[in-house]
Amino acid sequence: MDSAGARGGTTYTVSQLGREVQDLLRDAFASVWVAGEVARHRPSAAGHQYFDLVEKGEGDRIVGTLAAVVWKGEWARLRPALERAGGKLAEGLALRCRVTLDFYPPGGRLQAQVREIDPSFTLGELERRRRETLELLAASGLLVPRIGGPSAYPYQPPGIWDGLVGYVYPTPEIVPADDHHRRTMYSFVKRNAPHPAMAAFDMPDRGTSVVRRQTSNTPLQALVLLNDPQYLEAYRVLASRVMKAETTRDGRITQMFRLATRRRPRPAEMAPMRVYYEAQRARYASDAAAAAALVGLGVTPVDRALDPAQLAALMNLTAAVMNTPDAYSLR
Repeated sequence: MDSAGARGGTTYTVSQLGREVQDLLRDAFASVWVAGEVARHRPSAAGHQYFDLVEKGEGDRIVGTLAAVVWKGEWARLRPALERAGGKLAEGLALRCRVTLDFYPPGGRLQAQVREIDPSFTLGELERRRRETLELLAASGLLVPRIGGPSAYPYQPPGIWDGLVGYVYPTPEIVPADDHHRRTMYSFVKRNAPHPAMAAFDMPDRGTSVVRRQTSNTPLQALVLLNDPQYLEAYRVLASRVMKAETTRDGRITQMFRLATRRRPRPAEMAPMRVYYEAQRARYASDAAAAAALVGLGVTPVDRALDPAQLAALMNLTAAVMNTPDAYSLR
């Protein structure tokens, strides 16, 4: 350090200034709690967990970023509590942690060293997002909010109960329409023939007890969301609702997107949605039978006042949007 600088002030070398900043940060922020969302998770071969904590503002724009690390020894202690709360250190996880701020002079890098993780915060965020997922199911207007009552028999592929003497699963036409749209806690389940869609979404084996529910993300789940008549019917009813409320193409796309994701689409998202919608509309305009078959799925009556080609196109676009992480994922 040179106390006689060119203009009478103190002059530091780069490394000296870096160490001064390091000492100041260690003293001022030796133990602080910070909350954010995990991004760019990069586990190292040595077992350390590197990631960024980010804060998002309007339109999911990142307004703050802090580099963080959980050293291998700390991770072995913190990981079980986080997993017991149903969390996994991964992209999008909401995290509240106690950190020590440090500055690495050779790299000029500010870094938060994680000392503690608050599992209750993560558990609360996961529960909030589960509620948001339930709201997505209600977006179409089909979800039945009634509490209690007899077991329901929602859509199920034929043949699941074949071979089970004395049991026949009712066909969709003879089941009350509301039974297809109730919460799955009311669904009739056979232990030796579980409902395939519920099984795909991690329904536990009814024959054994489990310590906690598993949450997974698999290609099979995407196939269910894209092909199960229960979801396709909801997409069609949501598309019908939007077509009645909006008259322009962009208005309909924007309204559908807002109902599915609870935010407005960005310009970069609108462009491909317009292209996909127009391609689907042209496809069904030239194939009326395919359009009628698609919009006719489910027991909910089709609104004959709506153009089938436009309805089918918006229905497929709704399916695409509802299968994006912004719409369904527990992030």
